[in-house]
Amino acid sequence: MSSAFSSSKNISLTVIGDTKNQYRRREIPIDSVLCRILRGLPQTSEFVFCNKNGGNHNPRTWARRHFDVFMSDMRDFYAGQGIEIPLVNAHQLRHTRLSQLVNSGKNPIAVAKFAGHANMNMLLERYVHSSIGELREQLGIT
Repeated sequence: MSSAFSSSKNISLTVIGDTKNQYRRREIPIDSVLCRILRGLPQTSEFVFCNKNGGNHNPRTWARRHFDVFMSDMRDFYAGQGIEIPLVNAHQLRHTRLSQLVNSGKNPIAVAKFAGHANMNMLLERYVHSSIGELREQLGIT
């Protein structure tokens, strides 16, 4: 399933069908806690997260009703502990997670496969963001 958004018409379109390339159709490893949570959800549709009628969520509606609420709740929770968490959208969160995986020493080939990339070029050129401190540490510059 993929979605496209047209800002000129302020509409989004969800396309259900084949993926853009063979690398997008993949198994995604999840931990046992998430697996238990997903198995505990009622299975009323072909979609893991469906709307009340069993259909797919419009991506923008899902983001507004669920993801944005999650991010606000997380920001507020951590703010109560004196930790500032910026509000990001789902795509920015993807960039952050992929950067964290690679910067923590995970195998870039495995991370690229996890992300659905055909090779490491897209991952390393567009998704991995190193801080100046991380660059100094990786290059041994003090």
